[in-house]
Amino acid sequence: VIVDEAHHVCPKNTYGRLLSQYAGATILGLTATPWRLDRIGLSDSFDSHVIVRLPHELLADNWLVPLVGHRYRPIDTSNLHVDHGEFRSSELSHRARQDGLLGDIVAEWQRHASDRLTAAFCVDLAHANDLAGRFVAAGISAQVVSYKSTPTERADALSGWRTRRIQVLCTVELVTEGFDLPDLDCGLLCRPTLSTTLYLQMVGRLLRPAPGKQNARIHD
Repeated sequence: VIVDEAHHVCPKNTYGRLLSQYAGATILGLTATPWRLDRIGLSDSFDSHVIVRLPHELLADNWLVPLVGHRYRPIDTSNLHVDHGEFRSSELSHRARQDGLLGDIVAEWQRHASDRLTAAFCVDLAHANDLAGRFVAAGISAQVVSYKSTPTERADALSGWRTRRIQVLCTVELVTEGFDLPDLDCGLLCRPTLSTTLYLQMVGRLLRPAPGKQNARIHD
């Protein structure tokens, strides 16, 4: 049995219950992000681990493109409550939607990445709507897609993004894990996170090689 995104596996969740039905099988779990916020160890589900390639090796072998980073005035995360290992989204969203921060994101994107296909990773739907509104007000095509979007809305947004009818996609809990769009070459990390897995999944969307793609840019 082969399990992708195997960091989700633990004995008591759906993954674990499903795998328990194949007690005699060899289980192979694959993941680029072998960490969990709940601190449940993957050794509870797997007997051993093999590191196939490290990021610098993938870069050297041209499986990933180089990353160029820009860091700006960060969202203040001091004194935020933490639920289940992650910042409480309602509190984080309130701070992320400050006028100055939203304006800075658009202005710095225009300065450094205005020609790039962009994913903006947002805290929640209110944050994504506010940020997309700022981009649209600046004359930039932007749209919101989230876990609440209908299948039709998702398909329309992703189609417009792939064809560059939409240049900036403001996303909430989508377009992170397992999503593949090699032409994507700019990411706006507009949501701080305590999750190493989520951080690397967001960054990883940008690193796919594509014809003519020299590097990816991350704005943090």
